[in-house]
Amino acid sequence: MGEAPTFLGYSVHRDRENHIIHLSQHLFVDKIIEKFKKEGLHPVKTPWIPGKFVLPKTWEVVEGSTKGYQEEVGSINYLANGTRPDISYTMMRLGEANAGPSEPHLELLKHLWRYIVGTKKLAIRCGGKMNPRDLHLRGTYHIDLRQKWVIQRLGMGEFTLEHVGTNDMVADGLTKPFNQAKHAVFVRQLGLTVVPEVE
Repeated sequence: MGEAPTFLGYSVHRDRENHIIHLSQHLFVDKIIEKFKKEGLHPVKTPWIPGKFVLPKTWEVVEGSTKGYQEEVGSINYLANGTRPDISYTMMRLGEANAGPSEPHLELLKHLWRYIVGTKKLAIRCGGKMNPRDLHLRGTYHIDLRQKWVIQRLGMGEFTLEHVGTNDMVADGLTKPFNQAKHAVFVRQLGLTVVPEVE
């Protein structure tokens, strides 16, 4: 039967030598960019508008905008839930206005499209060669250290626990917007990269 280069709309690139799989939705991104006529947008470096941009807590709905807004947000949400966690926070905030967007929501949606146009070839990287002894668990603050398994494995030296400062918490990018420099670090922490064959 052979290898499947695509699966359920995801492009699959295998690097068997290094035990790495890249999953990408670049073909889907091309399709929605064309569908919603976003080809001419100039790329930006972050999914959230930089600076002091905020969405209103209450707003007037822009008349006639709801259906198109829902279609665009729904399509991008499929991308965010698939291979692009880097846009999850922005998508969550845009989803709050699915009953009807304000002008700032439409502005943010356009900005997100500009980010997607510039990053459409990003893929999520899975796997890789790893020695279990080199494993460092991150974000383990909430592990109950009384659990026998954790204590046993720590004692055997199978892994170590280390403090992770707030600037290194990967999950922060899922809960708040970042400036350009922090967002670039967040993308790397997520394991997002451009697959050579997709370039």
